Parts: sequence; C-alpha cells; structure tokens
Amino acid sequence: TLGPHTRLSPALATAFVAACEEHAIPDMFRQTLELALLLLTTTRPCWVMYRERMLPSEEACDHSADAFTSKELDALHSETLVDRICASRDHMHKVYDALPFGKYGMPSHFSREAFCWAVFCIRSRAFSVRTDADGPLVGGLILSPFIDMVNHSHVPNVRADFDRDSDSCALVATRDIGPGDALVRDYSHAGAQALSNERILYTYGFVPGDNPNDEIFVSFRSEFADALEAARCASSDDAPTHSMSSPVAAHRRIQLLNLIAPEEGQYRGFASIRAVDVRLDAESRASATRASPAMRVARVLSASAEDLESPHALAILTSGRPLSRKNEYSASRLVWQKLVTDIQALPTSLAEDERLLNDHGKEKVGDEHAAHEAEESLSPRLILALQLRVSRKRLMEKALVHYARHRKLVALM
Repeated sequence: TLGPHTRLSPALATAFVAACEEHAIPDMFRQTLELALLLLTTTRPCWVMYRERMLPSEEACDHSADAFTSKELDALHSETLVDRICASRDHMHKVYDALPFGKYGMPSHFSREAFCWAVFCIRSRAFSVRTDADGPLVGGLILSPFIDMVNHSHVPNVRADFDRDSDSCALVATRDIGPGDALVRDYSHAGAQALSNERILYTYGFVPGDNPNDEIFVSFRSEFADALEAARCASSDDAPTHSMSSPVAAHRRIQLLNLIAPEEGQYRGFASIRAVDVRLDAESRASATRASPAMRVARVLSASAEDLESPHALAILTSGRPLSRKNEYSASRLVWQKLVTDIQALPTSLAEDERLLNDHGKEKVGDEHAAHEAEESLSPRLILALQLRVSRKRLMEKALVHYARHRKLVALM
C-alpha cells in the first residue's frame, strides 16, 4: 500500500512541507497531495506497473472536479461545492509551482497535468481503513491496488481492513455473497465522516442515486449578521432597547451559534439539512428534526431575548432541544421560509433538470427525435452537475414537506 508509512525522498519531502506551510494547505488535502507525489515519483516496480498499466489515462479523468470549467462550475448551482473545488485547485497549483524541480535531488520535472491527474487518482481511489470491524480509522489515507477497483453501493457486501504488521489491506465480507455477485463498498463511509453527494462528486467524480447521507445547506447569513450587529450594539453605551439587543441575550446568541455551528460550511452562515433529518416516518420525526443542524441554528436565531436570558437556555439548545413550543414553531417556520426562498431562487426547476437528464438518456440509446430536441450537447461534467442538481432539489422538496408538516404538528400540540 501507499500511505502514511511511505515516505517521499528527503529533498522532495522538505520542499513539499515548506510549500504546504507557506500556503496553509489543510491537513486532509495535504495527505492527498503527498500521496500524489509518491505515486508520480516512486520507482518500486509494482507501483510503476500500477501507475502505467492499471490507472486511467489523463484523458479518461474528465470527471475530476478540478477539471470543471467556469461554465460547468456555474451549472453546479452550489456555492459551497464551487468554493471547495476552487480552493483545492488553487492549493494544488500553488504547491506544484513551489516545487524546485531539478534541484537538491528533486525529480527533473513532471507536468502540471500529470500532477493534477495523480491528485485525482488519489482522491478518487485512496481511502481510510480500520484495523478491525469495530476499531478506529487508521490515521491518513491509503492507496491499495485492486481494492481501489471495487465499486460503490450504499448496501455494501465488503469492507477494507488494514493489517499493520504486513502493511496490507484485505477485503472482508460483511454479508453473504453469492456466486457472480459484484463486490461493493460504501464510498460514503470511506472516511471518518459520512459523505454527501457534493462530497462524493468532489472526491470520487460521480453522483450516487440514493444517498442516505446526502445533505443540503441553508443560508442564514443575514440572520448571523443581524445577531453580530445586535451583540455589538448591546455592548455599546448607546445600545437601543429592543429584544435582540439585551446584552445577556445578544452575547448568548453568539455563544450558542459558535457552539452549534462550527462545522465546515456553517462558519460562513450555512447550516445543513441531511437526508436522515427529513425522514417522514412518524417514529423518527421528532428526533430527526432535533438532529438537523439547520433546525438547531434556527432555534438559536428564533429564540426571544427572554428565553435566552434563562439560565437553562445554553444547556437546552446545545443538547438539540427547543426552548419552548413557540421556539420550535418559529424555528421550523424559519427553515421552511429559507427553503422556499432557495427553491424560488434556483435558475432551473427540478422538472427542467429531470427533462434534460431524460433527453440525454434517450440520446445515448439512439432516440433520434429526443436527440434532435436536446437543447445542447452535454459534456460528462455537465451531466454530473445535472445529477447533483436533481438529487439536491429532490432533497429540498422533501425537506420543504417535512418542515411544513412539523410546523403544523407543533401548532397542534
């Protein structure tokens, strides 16, 4: 395997670490870049054969998120994903530009395109593994030939276990596998964090059809800004006497937002709604709604000054519970209104995106009439963007129904 135990040459390692420190490369992406450099520079015969004969060519890596053009990035209709792609692309090019090729024992040269190709190969094929079924994830990413060829399914029949002693990975069956059955792993649980469709597209270059770990982000930027302004005004000598400006309430609101919304994406004023948060079965409705990061943020933003001044407010809201029935009603209404606004602001509707995908499918199987009516030829990455938009809009509509029902249930309590 290639992993944390494998080392770059001293000169390359020194230059790489310096580049990462200079440009503040995040730890997880640093591991990806380091494995990409290992893949490009290793001279071990087994890895040379793997690199040259088993991995896809540079031309075959069209699904890489880093290959998206400006038009294709716009087609994603996702500010969070576009930001992630642009940031990783910028980090990748900065590290490449900082490597002193041909000096101090460094490789004489490898192209920028080869580096981008290696990064995509690592990002789409490397994974974290456990030492046993119940053990913790091994630190760092691992690339293991053949295991990286096992396809994805949300109903997996194998997992990858790592043996430290032999420095090898093994596929272990997690349920009965019949003759002729394909071996499948769950890519959405390939690391420490379950992956949404956006993250799977960014990492692996495809969009799964039905991902229970999928999520959408709701923007609370204006509300976050109002809360910060209220806290600032409450601290000043000429603070206005309105509910949001009570010093205790205003500062506790900010304190709660910092405690409840520290996750990636939420620091910018976004909070997520996951597919598991909007299951419509009666048994899970209450607990699922409490678990939604968007609802937890909305409860803080919707709480009155009087509620926030309660000595129990901090403990109640950080535990994922509402302060009162009124607080729960206001929070679910706020989330619902945000979803309505977001859906109305989308450049295309769910029906339009589904029609484009359907027309493309007919074109692939040779329906000349549908092909003639297709609005434009869709590149593989535009197809991925459409698939992501459809999955996101379906989840948005499901969430819209869920929070409308939840609000009505709270009103009847």
